[in-house]
Amino acid sequence: MIILTRICMLILVVLLLPACVATTGSSPNRVASKPSALELQLEESFIAYNEGRLGDSEASLHKILEMHPNLSDAWFKLGNIYYRTGQYDAAVRAYEKTVTYDKENGRAWYNLALTRIKQADIALKIGATQITPDNPYFERLGALRKKLSQRVSSGES
Repeated sequence: MIILTRICMLILVVLLLPACVATTGSSPNRVASKPSALELQLEESFIAYNEGRLGDSEASLHKILEMHPNLSDAWFKLGNIYYRTGQYDAAVRAYEKTVTYDKENGRAWYNLALTRIKQADIALKIGATQITPDNPYFERLGALRKKLSQRVSSGES
Protein backbone atom coordinates (compact mmCIF):
# COMPACT_ATOMS: atom_id res chain seq x y z
CA MET A 1 0.00 0.00 0.00
CA ILE A 2 2.80 2.43 0.86
CA ILE A 3 4.57 1.66 -2.40
CA LEU A 4 1.38 2.25 -4.38
CA THR A 5 0.85 5.61 -2.64
CA ARG A 6 4.42 6.68 -3.41
CA ILE A 7 4.08 5.67 -7.05
CA CYS A 8 0.84 7.66 -7.34
CA MET A 9 2.55 10.70 -5.74
CA LEU A 10 5.51 10.40 -8.10
CA ILE A 11 3.22 10.20 -11.14
CA LEU A 12 1.26 13.21 -9.87
CA VAL A 13 4.49 15.24 -9.39
CA VAL A 14 5.74 14.26 -12.85
CA LEU A 15 2.44 15.28 -14.42
CA LEU A 16 2.24 18.63 -12.57
CA LEU A 17 5.89 19.64 -13.02
CA PRO A 18 5.55 20.75 -16.68
CA ALA A 19 2.52 22.88 -15.75
CA CYS A 20 4.56 24.65 -13.07
CA VAL A 21 7.44 25.34 -15.43
CA ALA A 22 5.08 26.71 -18.08
CA THR A 23 3.60 29.27 -15.69
CA THR A 24 6.84 30.72 -14.31
CA GLY A 25 7.63 32.82 -17.40
CA SER A 26 5.98 36.10 -18.28
CA SER A 27 2.45 35.20 -17.37
CA PRO A 28 0.10 38.18 -17.12
CA ASN A 29 -1.18 36.80 -13.81
CA ARG A 30 2.30 36.66 -12.32
CA VAL A 31 3.08 38.80 -9.26
CA ALA A 32 5.01 41.98 -10.14
CA SER A 33 8.73 41.71 -9.61
CA LYS A 34 10.55 43.72 -7.00
CA PRO A 35 11.59 47.17 -8.32
CA SER A 36 15.26 47.51 -9.19
CA ALA A 37 17.62 49.81 -7.31
CA LEU A 38 17.55 52.18 -10.28
CA GLU A 39 13.75 52.30 -10.29
CA LEU A 40 13.74 53.05 -6.56
CA GLN A 41 16.33 55.83 -6.99
CA LEU A 42 14.30 57.39 -9.80
CA GLU A 43 11.13 57.18 -7.75
CA GLU A 44 12.80 58.87 -4.78
CA SER A 45 14.16 61.60 -7.03
CA PHE A 46 10.79 62.19 -8.67
CA ILE A 47 9.05 62.32 -5.28
CA ALA A 48 11.57 64.93 -4.10
CA TYR A 49 10.91 66.90 -7.30
CA ASN A 50 7.13 66.75 -6.81
CA GLU A 51 7.52 67.86 -3.20
CA GLY A 52 9.57 70.88 -4.31
CA ARG A 53 12.85 69.56 -2.93
CA LEU A 54 14.66 70.38 -6.15
CA GLY A 55 18.16 70.27 -4.64
CA ASP A 56 17.61 66.75 -3.32
CA SER A 57 16.12 65.65 -6.62
CA GLU A 58 18.98 67.19 -8.60
CA ALA A 59 21.63 65.51 -6.42
CA SER A 60 19.88 62.16 -6.78
CA LEU A 61 19.58 62.54 -10.56
CA HIS A 62 23.29 63.33 -10.87
CA LYS A 63 24.11 60.11 -8.99
CA ILE A 64 21.80 58.14 -11.26
CA LEU A 65 23.26 59.69 -14.42
CA GLU A 66 26.82 58.83 -13.31
CA MET A 67 25.85 55.17 -13.55
CA HIS A 68 23.27 55.47 -16.36
CA PRO A 69 24.29 58.41 -18.59
CA ASN A 70 21.79 57.56 -21.35
CA LEU A 71 18.68 57.57 -19.14
CA SER A 72 16.41 60.07 -20.88
CA ASP A 73 13.85 60.31 -18.05
CA ALA A 74 16.56 61.47 -15.66
CA TRP A 75 17.88 64.05 -18.15
CA PHE A 76 14.33 65.33 -18.72
CA LYS A 77 13.62 65.80 -15.02
CA LEU A 78 17.02 67.46 -14.58
CA GLY A 79 16.12 69.87 -17.38
CA ASN A 80 12.90 70.71 -15.57
CA ILE A 81 14.82 71.42 -12.37
CA TYR A 82 17.25 73.69 -14.18
CA TYR A 83 14.41 75.55 -15.90
CA ARG A 84 12.54 76.05 -12.64
CA THR A 85 15.70 77.39 -10.97
CA GLY A 86 16.54 79.78 -13.81
CA GLN A 87 19.56 77.82 -15.06
CA TYR A 88 18.51 78.01 -18.69
CA ASP A 89 21.82 77.03 -20.30
CA ALA A 90 21.93 73.90 -18.15
CA ALA A 91 18.27 73.20 -18.94
CA VAL A 92 19.01 73.37 -22.68
CA ARG A 93 21.89 70.89 -22.27
CA ALA A 94 19.69 68.51 -20.25
CA TYR A 95 16.80 68.66 -22.74
CA GLU A 96 19.24 68.13 -25.61
CA LYS A 97 20.55 65.03 -23.83
CA THR A 98 16.96 63.87 -23.38
CA VAL A 99 16.18 64.05 -27.09
CA THR A 100 19.54 62.51 -27.95
CA TYR A 101 18.45 59.36 -26.14
CA ASP A 102 14.71 59.66 -26.86
CA LYS A 103 14.16 61.45 -30.16
CA GLU A 104 10.36 61.04 -29.97
CA ASN A 105 9.99 62.72 -26.58
CA GLY A 106 7.62 65.52 -27.55
CA ARG A 107 7.60 67.01 -24.06
CA ALA A 108 11.38 67.38 -24.14
CA TRP A 109 11.31 69.06 -27.56
CA TYR A 110 8.59 71.41 -26.31
CA ASN A 111 10.49 72.26 -23.11
CA LEU A 112 13.69 72.77 -25.09
CA ALA A 113 11.89 75.26 -27.34
CA LEU A 114 10.35 77.08 -24.35
CA THR A 115 13.75 77.34 -22.72
CA ARG A 116 15.32 78.78 -25.85
CA ILE A 117 12.45 81.29 -26.11
CA LYS A 118 13.09 82.27 -22.49
CA GLN A 119 16.79 82.73 -23.29
CA ALA A 120 15.92 84.90 -26.30
CA ASP A 121 13.58 87.04 -24.21
CA ILE A 122 16.26 87.53 -21.56
CA ALA A 123 18.84 88.49 -24.22
CA LEU A 124 16.43 91.03 -25.71
CA LYS A 125 15.59 92.45 -22.29
CA ILE A 126 19.23 92.76 -21.22
CA GLY A 127 20.22 94.17 -24.59
CA ALA A 128 17.63 96.91 -24.28
CA THR A 129 19.13 97.95 -20.93
CA GLN A 130 22.68 98.02 -22.28
CA ILE A 131 22.22 100.26 -25.29
CA THR A 132 20.98 103.82 -25.42
CA PRO A 133 17.62 104.76 -26.94
CA ASP A 134 19.39 106.59 -29.78
CA ASN A 135 21.02 103.32 -30.90
CA PRO A 136 19.28 102.10 -34.09
CA TYR A 137 18.89 98.64 -32.55
CA PHE A 138 17.14 99.86 -29.40
CA GLU A 139 13.72 99.96 -31.07
CA ARG A 140 14.44 96.77 -33.01
CA LEU A 141 15.13 94.88 -29.78
CA GLY A 142 11.86 96.13 -28.29
CA ALA A 143 9.91 95.27 -31.43
CA LEU A 144 11.44 91.81 -31.62
CA ARG A 145 10.68 91.15 -27.96
CA LYS A 146 7.08 92.26 -28.48
CA LYS A 147 6.73 90.09 -31.60
CA LEU A 148 8.21 87.09 -29.79
CA SER A 149 5.83 87.59 -26.87
CA GLN A 150 2.82 87.87 -29.20
CA ARG A 151 3.74 84.74 -31.11
CA VAL A 152 4.26 82.74 -27.96
CA SER A 153 0.95 84.00 -26.54
CA SER A 154 -0.94 83.14 -29.72
CA GLY A 155 0.75 79.75 -30.13
CA GLU A 156 2.42 80.64 -33.42
CA SER A 157 5.79 79.25 -34.28
